Amino acid sequence: MLDRIAKPMFIRILMIIVSALLAFMSYLIIYILIGIRRVTGLDGLYPFYNIFKVTPVIAIVTTIASVVIVILGYHRFKRVKQDTYSLINALSAVIYLILLLINIPFFRKVGQIVAKDDIYSLKTLFNGQGVFSFRVLFVISMVLVIYNVVILLIALKVIRLSIFIPDHISNTKEVRVGDKVLTNTQAVGEETRLYLLNLNKTNFFKTANGLVVLFTAIAIVVTFVGYTFYDRYIVCDAVDLGSHIGINPNYNVESGKGKLLTTEITNKLVYKGKSKEAKAYLEDLIDNPDNYTISKSNHLKNGDFVTITVNYDEQRCDDLHIRVTNNKVTRPIKGFISEFKNGKEVAHTKNVLAMIKRSGDERMNETYKGKKYTIKFDSAWLCRYNGSNNDAIVLIYRVENKGNVSYVNVYSTENITTNYVEDIHTYTTPEKMLSGKKAVTTSKQARSLVSDGKISETLDNADQTYLIDG
Repeated sequence: MLDRIAKPMFIRILMIIVSALLAFMSYLIIYILIGIRRVTGLDGLYPFYNIFKVTPVIAIVTTIASVVIVILGYHRFKRVKQDTYSLINALSAVIYLILLLINIPFFRKVGQIVAKDDIYSLKTLFNGQGVFSFRVLFVISMVLVIYNVVILLIALKVIRLSIFIPDHISNTKEVRVGDKVLTNTQAVGEETRLYLLNLNKTNFFKTANGLVVLFTAIAIVVTFVGYTFYDRYIVCDAVDLGSHIGINPNYNVESGKGKLLTTEITNKLVYKGKSKEAKAYLEDLIDNPDNYTISKSNHLKNGDFVTITVNYDEQRCDDLHIRVTNNKVTRPIKGFISEFKNGKEVAHTKNVLAMIKRSGDERMNETYKGKKYTIKFDSAWLCRYNGSNNDAIVLIYRVENKGNVSYVNVYSTENITTNYVEDIHTYTTPEKMLSGKKAVTTSKQARSLVSDGKISETLDNADQTYLIDG
């Protein structure tokens, strides 16, 4: 009796039906398991929820059909050893059975759902149920649908090949060898036997078996890549969690004693997708300080780099169709109080000297704007005053007008000992330098006065002076 039932055509069609049912069921389950975490009522999943309730019945039917395929496919291969196609279907049906049996507890839970169930109880019910096994089932079933459809089309001669077509594919006693069709039973058997004996002499991918393997491989790649691309790029919104991060620590501490708390991290991420659930999740995520990790949070000094990582729930993002492209950022630290101990330190601090000159040049150009003056930078100095925070940065310029030369200084006393890297200083209006009551006319004389702490009438008696540049 099995010989009459275990026909390759019957096994093939049955496998197509079972695989199509499992592909539909697994995709529906994936949709529901993701959707059930995103809605507040079952009506939000209508009409798919009603179909979802029937999945245990589909699982039972496909389980029984898979057992039939295993028995028939194995019996067919045992009788006709060259019918590897039926064996492949039998082995695939075994995989179906394993995946379905693994998910028996899940289908039992589905069977227990009633209309009056609260949505939150359902979320708890399926909290431990992942979608990975159903994604595997979806990919395998789709591949087997394509695989068996190709074989079926070859058997029905819809796809015509000028190659050897074994009778276990065509399910008839006709065998095609090139353009020749053999119908005599004895001749067919001999031709088949001779062909099989010389199979190793033929290019494998020019045979029916080779083409089926090639079609199957292409189907697997296309299905897997297509599903992955669809799942990750078409239905998912790309989100960069790290690029909008900012930090605002307490800068009113000495460099080397700084701290950065998670509560001092800001994130101005704006979600541009259409999902309200995804937007709400991301807003809660970036606003919660507990979701941030800092690589170094204590003993921070100017010039340190800290890496801030946003911790997120990968499964939750997957459910909400969010693809996180980046979740961290590295930021430099600057702004803590930093006292310059000498002129060299000021000069060697990155960009400080250029900033000093830029600010001084601006004041000089403002004062002598529109006049025929030739202005030339001479030197920069740090002047320290013991017991005072109002140390000074002094810039000396040479000014010439119609042959008359004088030296002018521009200085600042605002927070010179603290955080000079930031461009927050205001400079005084340029003043002519005087030696007694006479204008200073040489660089040597101007430098000597500053070295002695005699800078101007309003800034005098420096305890220590350091030449920064010039």
